Amino acid sequence: EALAARSLNFGFLLQHEPLLVLYGAGAEASIFSDPNGAITKARQFGEVLATDLIRRSGIRGAGGRQIDRLRVLEHEGFLHGDVSPAFDYLRDAGNRAVHHHLGADGGPRSQRAALEAVQTCFRLGVWFHRLLTGNRDQMPFIPPAPPTPAGGVGSDGIAALDTALEQARAALVEARLTFEGSASRVEAEARAHRRAEAELAEARAAQ
Repeated sequence: EALAARSLNFGFLLQHEPLLVLYGAGAEASIFSDPNGAITKARQFGEVLATDLIRRSGIRGAGGRQIDRLRVLEHEGFLHGDVSPAFDYLRDAGNRAVHHHLGADGGPRSQRAALEAVQTCFRLGVWFHRLLTGNRDQMPFIPPAPPTPAGGVGSDGIAALDTALEQARAALVEARLTFEGSASRVEAEARAHRRAEAELAEARAAQ
């Protein structure tokens, strides 16, 4: 419960499956310090999610491998739209992390791969939550902050990581943008920025 309370991106999954919080929040916390470990945890997140879906649906004979679970879930019509590619991405990236050392160098490119894996976990978690609850509330991803300012000068890898984080922050602001009670778009945007900055600060404190 304490871990769920600290994780702004994965705490909502505690009510469904605590292991999803464990692996999701663990991956999130390791993006910059241990990208290889973060990607591995993201793979485990996908495996737990697929296993839980099979358990809830009562499907039998799915097998013990993730690829078999996904094949059965797709056949049963669970993995529609972008869901199936997201599961496949986590499985493939996780396999490359375990067997081919993806993310092991800990550099900006590895951190970017880990960030993408964690964002994929978050999207699948939101999909799963909505599937179970019918809740359609807006749930934007709150990007974690690197331990030190990256500063995109002189490294394509660092620049790509900076860009990905900035896009995630911009998406958070956009998700928080509302005109309710605002006299103008400028006022609404200022309010959205303030709310997003407060959430980002909370995420940094949790880290």
